[in-house]
Amino acid sequence: MGAFEAQTAEDRHWWFYTRYREIAACLASAGPLPQGLVLDVGCGAGNMCHHLSRYGQVLGVDVATKALAVAWRRGIPALPADAAALPFREGTFDLVALFDVLEHCRDDLAVLLEARRVLKPGGLVAITVPAFRWLWSYNDVVNNHFRRYSRLELVRTLSSAGLETARVSYTHGFAFVPMLLLALWRRATGRQPRIATPEAEEDAYQVEMEGVPEPLNRLLRLLGEGEARLLRHIGLPAGTGLVAVARKPC
Repeated sequence: MGAFEAQTAEDRHWWFYTRYREIAACLASAGPLPQGLVLDVGCGAGNMCHHLSRYGQVLGVDVATKALAVAWRRGIPALPADAAALPFREGTFDLVALFDVLEHCRDDLAVLLEARRVLKPGGLVAITVPAFRWLWSYNDVVNNHFRRYSRLELVRTLSSAGLETARVSYTHGFAFVPMLLLALWRRATGRQPRIATPEAEEDAYQVEMEGVPEPLNRLLRLLGEGEARLLRHIGLPAGTGLVAVARKPC
């Protein structure tokens, strides 16, 4: 099964489906692609590891033991470890992935400094985070987020960690206006979504996400594919998330 084919329930959800394609687009346009050792920090149940395997041999780490147990059942090599205290020597990895991790960390700079430490000179770090503080919603609360980022805030934090930003863009731009209107409506009415969290299932979502009817899910996936193709050439001016690729100086 190819890297872009659905592997889990998470892969089939339009938001995650779009996210991976936008990550791949930004990596492809950031310069030479890494081929070697890849570290997936905050790997959870391992839902991104099969995608990352196109860049080399993947190892995951996470602090969530229940999620790691699912990754192990799937045959994914993963270790229990804190993102701010990785058990690896300096200069070990060609690519470090931090997909929707920094917003969960009280000290995001410490996590980026640790990612920089374990990267080889010239190695890449790929990051996704939620965008705009004023899009804060119930979904941020149930997922234990500390913050959302602007483009400038993310670039400044990367620079503070000694990483050179090669590519950064907002993501999920097609969903920006609908999600903004939905967030405003929920604030005005006090109504909150029901978040599906089938933790007992092996294909449970690594990150809790609101479900949508399948016809709408298919339409949003098509929009996501188009946006990812666009992202290979230009950055998006707004979106509900951010993707960044940064390099450790040689």
